[in-house]
Amino acid sequence: MKKVPKIGKELETQKVYTINVIESANAIVQGITSFKDNKAGNKEAEMLFHELVKSSYPETLDEEIEVCLDNGYFDQDNYMIFIVHSN
Repeated sequence: MKKVPKIGKELETQKVYTINVIESANAIVQGITSFKDNKAGNKEAEMLFHELVKSSYPETLDEEIEVCLDNGYFDQDNYMIFIVHSN
C-alpha cells in the first residue's frame, strides 16, 4: 500500500491494474468499462470494443476492428472508443 497525503491526513491507496474501454462522443465521455488486466479481462474488453463498434457502425469489417484494437482506438464521425491499460 502507498500512502498519499490529503489535506492534513494520509490515505492508504492500492494500485488496481485494469483494462478500460472508454466510449466518447463529441469529446464527451459516454462510458468507461473496466476489466481485470488478465487474459480473461483482455478478452472481455476486446469483445466489448468489437460490440460497441458494430452497434454504432455495423458496416465495419471485423478486420478493420482488429486494426483499431491493435492501434488502441476507433474513431469515426466524432465517436471514439479507446482500449487502454491502467497501471
